[in-house]
Amino acid sequence: HPPSHPLPSPTRPSFNLLEGSAFSFFPRFSPAPLSRFSFVFLHFCFLCFTSSFSPTPPHPAAHSFRSYCLKMAGLVKWGNIFHSILTAQGKTELPFEFRIAPLDDMRLFETYHGVYINITYNLNCEMARSLLAKNMKAQLEFVVHMPSKEEPVEKRVPFKVTPESLENVKRTSLTAIPRFRLSGHLDSSVCNIMKPFTGEIVVEECEAVIKSIELQLIRVETCGGLEGVAREATEIQSIQVADGDVQRNLRIPLYMIFPRLFTCPTTAANTFKIEFEVNIVVQMQDGYTVTENFPIKLIRC
Repeated sequence: HPPSHPLPSPTRPSFNLLEGSAFSFFPRFSPAPLSRFSFVFLHFCFLCFTSSFSPTPPHPAAHSFRSYCLKMAGLVKWGNIFHSILTAQGKTELPFEFRIAPLDDMRLFETYHGVYINITYNLNCEMARSLLAKNMKAQLEFVVHMPSKEEPVEKRVPFKVTPESLENVKRTSLTAIPRFRLSGHLDSSVCNIMKPFTGEIVVEECEAVIKSIELQLIRVETCGGLEGVAREATEIQSIQVADGDVQRNLRIPLYMIFPRLFTCPTTAANTFKIEFEVNIVVQMQDGYTVTENFPIKLIRC
């Protein structure tokens, strides 16, 4: 008999787990009276998916990075935990528990949803029924956090931006750029992902009219292969910290919360690397844009 309520299929992670913690799960279903299920299968899957991309300008080794999937049975392999269950009318729960710990030859990474690299943890549940009945399946994704071993050390990063300090600008073109001088600091280049990113910027001098000042968070994903390494930077989020022609010599605070699913501690593996950067972007009304880039390291503690 078909179930009165199929298994739920959540599409977004619903809870967080730390490495080494206990994982409890209760498959719940409401079958018709005296329905029989032959087996209940549980499968824990760690999935790291790296897709192909074409950097701009094209990287000489970009053609070699085709879509591939690294699928590893992390903690619990395919196995039946209950045999030939005869259920009565109403809700039935089948509790089980296991520990979040890697196998001897594997390493766990923190959950991460990027553009070219995704690290997800899924629990698949399948209930096999009779020959003419379709099996019931459900998948649940959960978030795994990996505490960093190193302690956070605040490294204050002062900066001063002038036309002469800009990169990718020819010396002969400096006379065409409006005179400006920006200063400020980042509170730390080593950031705890659980705490906000902070700092300040001061517009000491600017001949042109300022349109806006933005703070951008950038992900840098690197994929390696036999023929080389491809690296691509994409924007995660952009926050406007000032609008209009700001007052000169005014301390403008920088404040940003790291997104939950789209950031993770800085990660380096054999075939991929996940890094993060921060851009301070000053847009002027005459079309000029000044961008200052700061590499940062994210940790979880």
